[in-house]
Amino acid sequence: TIDEESLFKKAGCGFSTITGLSRLVHLKNKSTDPVLDIAAKYLPLADLFRYFLTGIAQGEETILWGSQLLDIRTRRWNKKLIDLFKLPAGIFPSIISPGTYTGDLLPEVKAYTNIESAPVIAVAGHDTISTSVSVFDTREDTAFLSTGTWFVFGALLKEPETGSLGFRRGFVNEIAVHSILFAKNMMGF
Repeated sequence: TIDEESLFKKAGCGFSTITGLSRLVHLKNKSTDPVLDIAAKYLPLADLFRYFLTGIAQGEETILWGSQLLDIRTRRWNKKLIDLFKLPAGIFPSIISPGTYTGDLLPEVKAYTNIESAPVIAVAGHDTISTSVSVFDTREDTAFLSTGTWFVFGALLKEPETGSLGFRRGFVNEIAVHSILFAKNMMGF
């Protein structure tokens, strides 16, 4: 449907079977499960937990990056990709940034927990991006290595790097907090 380098330029990474786009296309084209026909919203886990606390369905931009359906430059839903893959546009929530106040606890959560009130704030839902905040104020020529399930070697940039060299070398551009994480994912522990 789209060549991999064009996808890289639009979404920040090339083809991957673990992205929301791949899973949604599979559900739409190859599955007998009617989940897309009855889905109300597409919410990754971090957003789903926040929804359970507030009743408000919003998508935080760093975790939504993994859907591969955000424009890497504008941080908005890429309507051209959604249309290209014939995905139901109505399931995609409004997009918020990390640090956004998203509401107070639902009355039933307050009653169950005996908490009178608590503001719910969106965090950087993608764990690697949460980690990258620790190097946010370093010099522009600083690279870092995050270790865990994956080794993520990268640098925070002001703008995405979507040229052919980064694509051919297997780098990705991830939406980060007020920046772009230009990184290479490798096997980790």
